[in-house]
Amino acid sequence: RAAQPAAQALAASGAAAHAPLAGSRLLGFDVGESAFFVLPPPPSADVGGDGTGGGAAQMASGESCVDVRAAREGGSGELVPGAAQASAAAAAAQVALQRSAGDAGAVVRQLETLQRVFEAASEGCDAHQPLCLECLELLCEELGTQAEDADAAAEGYEAALARLRADAAIAGAATAADSESAAEAELAELERQALDAEADADAAGRELLEARQHEKRVQEREEEYWGEFHAFQLELRAHEEERDATLASLQWAQAQLASLRGANVLNDAFHIWHRGRFGTISGFRLGRLSGAGVEWDEINAAWGQAVLCLHTMAGAVGLNFTSATLLPMGSYPKMADNKRNRYELFGPVGSVFNSNFNSAQSLFLSCLAEFAEHATARSPDFQLPYAIEGDKVGGTPIRLAPMRDERWTQALKYTLTNLKICQLWLIERQAAGSRDGDT
Repeated sequence: RAAQPAAQALAASGAAAHAPLAGSRLLGFDVGESAFFVLPPPPSADVGGDGTGGGAAQMASGESCVDVRAAREGGSGELVPGAAQASAAAAAAQVALQRSAGDAGAVVRQLETLQRVFEAASEGCDAHQPLCLECLELLCEELGTQAEDADAAAEGYEAALARLRADAAIAGAATAADSESAAEAELAELERQALDAEADADAAGRELLEARQHEKRVQEREEEYWGEFHAFQLELRAHEEERDATLASLQWAQAQLASLRGANVLNDAFHIWHRGRFGTISGFRLGRLSGAGVEWDEINAAWGQAVLCLHTMAGAVGLNFTSATLLPMGSYPKMADNKRNRYELFGPVGSVFNSNFNSAQSLFLSCLAEFAEHATARSPDFQLPYAIEGDKVGGTPIRLAPMRDERWTQALKYTLTNLKICQLWLIERQAAGSRDGDT
């Protein structure tokens, strides 16, 4: 096809320049994508009177076509002419040109142009150019058969396409119907869900309202609770302060009680001790020595404390003396016997005329001995350190005699020692009774 304009131009120029080529024809066919150019042999009269030129060209062309037919009958399916085809065509053209009377250079140029046209045509198809009429007919028949087959296939494809389009339309309609049904069902479901959501929203709104009301009530109760709580805290703090004050008072009272229990009134009021060879009670010495004179006022005060101490101890244990009666009168104590005779237990008295004073001292010893007997009856292990026998204590007479001040002072010290032992017994008894009472 690409070489067709060149071939037409070559044919036009050949016809004008060379008379022998005026009777020949240049045929061009366009089948499919291949271009075929056919040059039929010229008549014998044009080539020569003897017909040799035409016969040679016809022979060359016949051989070429035979080769083509043989190649097609062999089953290759391609038009492949023999090797002598191109040379035969060229020889025929050369003979025709030689018989013509013209310029040799123009003939050569025409031959070269034809050669290039044939080569260009052969490059665009499977068959080599040129072709004979018989090969062209076979080619046309084959192409017609292929065209019919292609038309039949195209009709089949069109029918199949029509069926596919119909099936697609039916399927599309069914799909559309199904989609519409599904959409309607989904819409109904969504409407139902929307109704349910609205019902849930209403219920949630009611619950929210109830929750807010409940929250308000709870807040009110909480405020009331905190008010009561703070009031209770204040009251509790007041009670705790009162309790702490009470406990502090109780602890102080207990401490005072323990201190009072540890300190006995008898021991504090009548403290019996000694100072050298003198016995003392409440700090007053009882007795006289030649080297250390003691005033009678001090002796009288000491006897007054001794009588009062024994009288107090007897009252604490509920003892009533049977041998004598104690008459505490400060620094002027007296003693009375069973006949109610009173004897003065204070001085000053002389060394010779002192019977009244000595009788009072003897009655005091008898009362002290009676208290010791009472203590021994309550506590069998109780015993006086100095035994009392009549007017003697620890074997020493308590009577005041001339030139016997040291003996009298010794007897008085023994007497105060016995009184101290009786005092300690009573103190321990009272402490034991207090512990028993507490338990």
